[in-house]
Amino acid sequence: MKAFVWLMTLGLAIVSTGCWVISHLVVVSLRTTHRGMAVPNLTAWVLLPHWWMLWCPLPWVILAVYLSTRTSLSTSAALLFAGTVVVGGALLVAFVATACILPYTMIVDF
Repeated sequence: MKAFVWLMTLGLAIVSTGCWVISHLVVVSLRTTHRGMAVPNLTAWVLLPHWWMLWCPLPWVILAVYLSTRTSLSTSAALLFAGTVVVGGALLVAFVATACILPYTMIVDF
């Protein structure tokens, strides 16, 4: 069970690093190709200070250390941990994907 906890934490770290890379590429693209264009508020809040995505898994790393130091890890505790990792990762991906898509949808005029 302890390996499961660490694998889930590693998965979240990989997802948050991927989101950081994608957000960096989108910010560079916006700065070079759409200079002077105002970005939506969600994009500004999520993507412009994108360093926070690297620190996002930190609470789960701390909890994984705590769970690993316990003598026995119950199945319910491991599944609760996995559920919070999945919800946190899903929220991170949803916010980053929405923030990345918003500026490009404003460029298209229907």
